[in-house]
Amino acid sequence: MLILFSGWGCSQVSQQSGSSNSAPNNPQISLSASRVILAESPASSLIQVSAAADDSDDDLLTYAWTVSSGNITGNVAASTVYYEYPQAEGSYTITCVISDGQHQVQISTLLKVFED
Repeated sequence: MLILFSGWGCSQVSQQSGSSNSAPNNPQISLSASRVILAESPASSLIQVSAAADDSDDDLLTYAWTVSSGNITGNVAASTVYYEYPQAEGSYTITCVISDGQHQVQISTLLKVFED
């Protein structure tokens, strides 16, 4: 099997009404490898995934991760986690919600797994 990263970004901002605080902006999500060979070892099924955003109010940002299939390992509240992708052909969505405590932005990327 061959893993290929097919990236796309989708951001969605949620804000509380009446707030002068700005939402996190310029959200980004990235994977540690754009192309890897799927091996039988469970350790090789892991890729590093990172998210980032700017906050003009210098608020502390928090992160929450979800995946369409597979598992997030490590601290799921951190900006960088590991994604254990399924060892099966398919397209898998990785999503991160970044929050400053008052507003949040959601960003996703897609990982495609292909058979050789």
